[in-house]
Amino acid sequence: MLRRFEAELRLPDGARAPSSMGSILHGALIEQLPEDYADYLHTENLRPYSQSVRWDRERERVIWRIGTLDRTAGEIIGAVLQSLEHIHLRQKGYTVDVQNIQCVEARSYQDIADEYFRAEIAPRGAEIHFLTPTSFKQGGAYILLPESVLILQSLLLRWNAFCPDIRIEEDNLAQELAAHIHLTRYALRSAAYS
Repeated sequence: MLRRFEAELRLPDGARAPSSMGSILHGALIEQLPEDYADYLHTENLRPYSQSVRWDRERERVIWRIGTLDRTAGEIIGAVLQSLEHIHLRQKGYTVDVQNIQCVEARSYQDIADEYFRAEIAPRGAEIHFLTPTSFKQGGAYILLPESVLILQSLLLRWNAFCPDIRIEEDNLAQELAAHIHLTRYALRSAAYS
C-alpha cells in the first residue's frame, strides 16, 4: 500500500525552509519512530518512504510531504505523524509546529497494476515532476543530468522491493524502456545541496 501524508509546518519567525531541510526533518522523524523500527530502517539499503519539504505558494504554507511504499511504513509513520503536534530540529536549534496532518492519497500496488499494466489501451505519455533537488548515482559517482535509464532503474528497483506479489522483471528492462522514451520538454536546474 502506497500512502502520501502531508502536514503543514509552522516555523519560528524568520526561519526559512529550503528543500535541503528535508534531510533535517528525516533525522527528526527517525527520532520519533519506535526504536526497533528506526534500527531496521538504518540497516536497509532502500528506505520504504521518502519525504520532502516545499513552500506552497497558494496556501502560503510550508508543506512536509511523506510518501510510504509499504503497509508497515504507512502504519508506523502514519501513527507517529498523527500523534505529532511539534517536532524539535536539533540541527536548527528550534521546534516546529506540525499541523493539519492528513493522508492525502492511498493506493494499492494492485490498483496501480490494474490501471496501467492491464489497460486496454496502453497509457501514452507521462509527466514527472521533481519537487525537490534529486540526484542519481552511476558507478559510485553523481550524475549531473538525469538519464531516463537511471530514473527507470530506480522506479523498478523500488517497485520490486516493496511489491513482491507483482514483480516487474525482465533482463535489461530499464534499458529497453529508456530506448522508447522521447523527452518532449523539460525544465532542468541545479541547486547546491547543504
